Amino acid sequence: MTGRILTGARGDRAAAARAVGVVLGLALLPGVVLAATFGWTGGGADDDWDTCDNWTVTGIPACYPSANGDDVSIGYNASGWSVNLIAEQIDDFTIDSDVDFDNTAGGNVTLVTSTVTIAATNGESIVTVSNDSSITAED
Repeated sequence: MTGRILTGARGDRAAAARAVGVVLGLALLPGVVLAATFGWTGGGADDDWDTCDNWTVTGIPACYPSANGDDVSIGYNASGWSVNLIAEQIDDFTIDSDVDFDNTAGGNVTLVTSTVTIAATNGESIVTVSNDSSITAED
């Protein structure tokens, strides 16, 4: 006999253990980035991009969007948002509200994205820019 197939509860536990091992192995490998989806809440003590309380996250937990595969959405707010940018590179960026991007660090700060979509309050896309877009907050 060269192998066996586990069925029933014992097989389900074995399959689940293998799946958990694969996920943990990927998460611990250096250089492997697991993407997450972030939504701006503006709930932090300041408007800084790297303040954890300004974000909700779905996916692999992280404090704020800072990985190549991360998707970011700044949803609608009747009074708009202020966001203090830091230099990061993310994946897709959707803006559904008035946003004042600022830079409190001094100098120019650039957020590099794969795609930037600016949408109207009715959810329709107004502008989509692809192929390594960027938003720069100048001093």
